[in-house]
Amino acid sequence: STPWARTRGALRKIVGGDLGSKSTMTFLRSDGSEIIATMARRKFRAAPEMTHRVLPSGFGYVRFSAFNPVLQSGIIDAIDSLKDTPGLIMDLRNNGGGSADMAAKIMARFFAEDQKGVKLLTRTGKPVSIFFIDVMKLEPELKGAREKAYTKPLVILTNNNSASASEVVSGALQDGGRATIIGQRTCGCLLGYLGYADLPGGGQLAYSELGFVTRSGKRIEGEGVAPDVEVKLSAQDYVLNRDRVLEAAEKFLKDKTAAIPAEKR
Repeated sequence: STPWARTRGALRKIVGGDLGSKSTMTFLRSDGSEIIATMARRKFRAAPEMTHRVLPSGFGYVRFSAFNPVLQSGIIDAIDSLKDTPGLIMDLRNNGGGSADMAAKIMARFFAEDQKGVKLLTRTGKPVSIFFIDVMKLEPELKGAREKAYTKPLVILTNNNSASASEVVSGALQDGGRATIIGQRTCGCLLGYLGYADLPGGGQLAYSELGFVTRSGKRIEGEGVAPDVEVKLSAQDYVLNRDRVLEAAEKFLKDKTAAIPAEKR
């Protein structure tokens, strides 16, 4: 557990509860006044979502809510469509993770040649196998995208709610010198499990069976991914709806691309 994971747990306790039960909260308006609202708890499902565009600064921007396989082709198409932009921002803030296989495919899109990915740790020290066939290697390889790869400057935005597969991607690309991380430290909540264990009474338990280590030997679980450029947000930023993390990313890319000779941009 990390301080950021405990904050997430506290938030779940605040917003969670029996269906129909109510919670009263106080919100701060932009003019400094307060509003008190009482809300009833209900069950809902948020569909995974993805967006991409060219920012007014000219840099590409991709954001998606989770590493959900239904988004995979759309995300890869989005990266391809932004290939001509001088720099790309991938926004993984509040992305709780998901499919490790999808994470590997997205990471590979930023390399022309094959690369070593994150190292896999297992309880036995052996690759994951099914019916004596290895299905997950201890040192999986990322298949480079060749001419389709996005090889220009890359920035990844993170915060305390970036977890799991988001941490694999940001940690591995940072460690490999491929991406610059801007924002806040990630959750340090990297759980790798292969299935559920049945419990007495009908419950099921997902427990960590896999660990992930970057190429330099850095373990993300319990530590999180530290940003290269930390941007701390204030209450006033939220009141003004100001995205200073995105601003910092655009400034970083502007400075970085300005230093690259025009014929190589």
